[in-house]
Parts: sequence; structure tokens; C-alpha cells
Amino acid sequence: MSFGLNRAEVIGRLGADVTVNSLASGGRVANMSIATDESYIDRAAGGQRIDKTEWHRCKRTKVAADP
Repeated sequence: MSFGLNRAEVIGRLGADVTVNSLASGGRVANMSIATDESYIDRAAGGQRIDKTEWHRCKRTKVAADP
């Protein structure tokens, strides 16, 4: 079995202000919502443009400073 690093880059717009919470262990975590868009032409619907928005809930640990 091989082990590796999984990485994802989400490029979009913030849906709300980032919230930073303190943990009991002294660490900090930031929570945020990011929206990404996709648009395409649906030929089956007579060439109609379709716009889709997908929301991603992201969590970041080891936050260094206040936002």
C-alpha cells in the first residue's frame, strides 16, 4: 500500500466572513464557505445557457493570526 499527499485547490468566492475558533488544546481553526461556478450550453435544451453554483465548506487548522 502506498501513502501520499492529497491536495485540492478551491478557487472561488467567499460566501460569508471567515470564522476563527480556539480549540481546548490551544490551537485555532478557521471555517469558511467558498462558492464555485460552472456554466455551459445545453444543446439538448435548445442551446440554453446553464449556470451552476456549488458550495464548499472548508476548514483550515493552524491559523497564525486574526483575520
